[in-house]
Amino acid sequence: MYLSNAVLDEFLAKCLFGKNWESMLKYVIPRKGNFVNPSLITGTDTYAIYYIEKRKKRVASYQDTEYFEDKAVATHYADIESVVRIQFIGKQAEEWASSILFWDERKDIQNLLIEYQSDLLMGEREIFTVPFQQDGYNGEMSYVGSFSVITRVTKEELLDYLTCQINLEGKLNYEVQNE
Repeated sequence: MYLSNAVLDEFLAKCLFGKNWESMLKYVIPRKGNFVNPSLITGTDTYAIYYIEKRKKRVASYQDTEYFEDKAVATHYADIESVVRIQFIGKQAEEWASSILFWDERKDIQNLLIEYQSDLLMGEREIFTVPFQQDGYNGEMSYVGSFSVITRVTKEELLDYLTCQINLEGKLNYEVQNE
């Protein structure tokens, strides 16, 4: 399973809560523009509000192309780096945010990353504080943490030379990097 936005809440819940992650999934939510600060509603609960800040092709690599009459299937190989930001808000926000700094030392996190076909990058993990912003800043402090993962991907594209269009009929595949 590829570590995408669709499964990021599940991944983070497993990292933060371990075996009880399913019952705690309500505390891990995607960042949205029409979002209401959840800690103002509940008072003491802590929430992890996540988003993928950026993705980039980290290492350029080669392309295989198979030709069939007027069409070709191009297969691209690359490493995709994803930077994930998590804003923690609530009573245990600082504690939850600080735990990210130690993920490289936790065997359970390393095993979990293998499940999601990704590797944790050592650099660019940081924690900083900002006032929580929802239609302007308010008095509640939040802690923002970030981490980067890398995934080996294969992307297939169908190239139709008759129409000079690229028809993206392929799918994104991934594999674990074993070093």
